This record gives sequence, structure tokens and C-alpha cells, in this order.
Amino acid sequence: MAFELMTFILPFLFILALVYGALDISSVFRNKAVNALIAVVIAFFAVSNAGITEMIIGVMPWAALLFIAIFFVKFVLNAFKPGKEGRDYTLLLAMLALLGVFMASQGTELINDWLPSGSPISEENFILIIGIIVILGIIITAYNIQTKPK
Repeated sequence: MAFELMTFILPFLFILALVYGALDISSVFRNKAVNALIAVVIAFFAVSNAGITEMIIGVMPWAALLFIAIFFVKFVLNAFKPGKEGRDYTLLLAMLALLGVFMASQGTELINDWLPSGSPISEENFILIIGIIVILGIIITAYNIQTKPK
């Protein structure tokens, strides 16, 4: 079952999603059922060829990383773009909390790579400064969530 999943189902779903998304965005056909039917047929044709299936299996990890990076960039940009009701401080609070968890999990190893040699600031002091900034950002964001008009 795991072999069939990797060689047929995952490439099929990948091609189906890409083709359906491309057809939906381009609005070549206005009918969503037609877009779905065309996407299913193209996905079946794609997975029926062993060379295409091997290529898709080789590309899928890189495509997943690209989609995650695009999602993250869009996620961060949405946090700073004001919507109809103003800026979404809950999203900003979640991002700051995740940044705090990331910094706490990395310790001084990550800071050692960032700081130039001979820097007057030690790794512990740099982490303390970033931590204070993140905590102040969380407090300010939480305050803005509480005072936001409803």
C-alpha cells in the first residue's frame, strides 16, 4: 500500500491540484466541474507515464518546500497588512510567540553563526535583547487586541 501511495496516489493528487489550481486561477473555463474533469484527465495521463511519475516524485519535496516558503511569506505579509477591521493583532501575536519559541529552542548556536567574531555583545546578551524585544512585542500586541474596538 505504501508503494502505491508513493508511485500513484501522491503524484496523481499533486498534478490534479496543480492543474485544477491553474485552471481556476486562469479562468479559461468558468464552470468548476469542467475544470475538475480536465484536471482529473490530465492527472491520469500524467501518472500513466512512468517517466513523468518518477520526475514528479523527485520534484515533490522541493515543491513542498517552495509551497511552505510561499505560505510563510504570505502569512507574514498578511500580519502587517491592515484588513477591513484594521490590523490583525492575533496573527502578529502568534508569530511573535513562535519566534520566541524558535529562539529558545536554538540557544546560542544560532547566535554564534549570526554574530561576527570579536563582537562586543556576547551571545547571551544578544539573546536577552531579542527576548526582551519579543516579549515587549507580545505585550504591546496583546494590549492592542484588548483595546481594539469591536
